[in-house]
Amino acid sequence: MNIETEIPEILFKEMKDFIESNSDFDQYNFLTSALNNFLYKNGCEDRRVAESYLNDIFDQSPSESI
Repeated sequence: MNIETEIPEILFKEMKDFIESNSDFDQYNFLTSALNNFLYKNGCEDRRVAESYLNDIFDQSPSESI
């Protein structure tokens, strides 16, 4: 899926700076993490969203959790 949207310049700049200074993130990972965070905190009840949110908090990839 491709998403095209306009965001405030400051958000774009901060996202770009964060991705450049954190080699573990790319634009896809960054946006996925942000969307998981938003959905979870706003009541999404899908277990996959909750698992992804918790993996982000504890800095684990799905292959690391057992």
